[in-house]
Amino acid sequence: MMDNILAGISPTFLIIGYGNNLRSDDAVGQRVSDAIATWKLPDVRSLSVCQLTPELTNILATVDVAVFVDTYPICKEREWVGKIVELEKEAVKHRV
Repeated sequence: MMDNILAGISPTFLIIGYGNNLRSDDAVGQRVSDAIATWKLPDVRSLSVCQLTPELTNILATVDVAVFVDTYPICKEREWVGKIVELEKEAVKHRV
């Protein structure tokens, strides 16, 4: 991605929201992804899926940055706490 920024090229983004629409709080990932899609931002693609599957790797290989949106309830003194997890590209490569 740094090469694109240095060259003045906008990086491409993929937002993947996932979760189960039948479980109200678990559908937040898909709802966020759907909302971002309505913004029609250049160089931003948005997908809503029920679960992450190996077939997504074909799409992931075509973008510079991928953002995964899911929910995980953490209750602390009656407040819901969100957590942002940043993954390095090298950390998520599949190794055989």
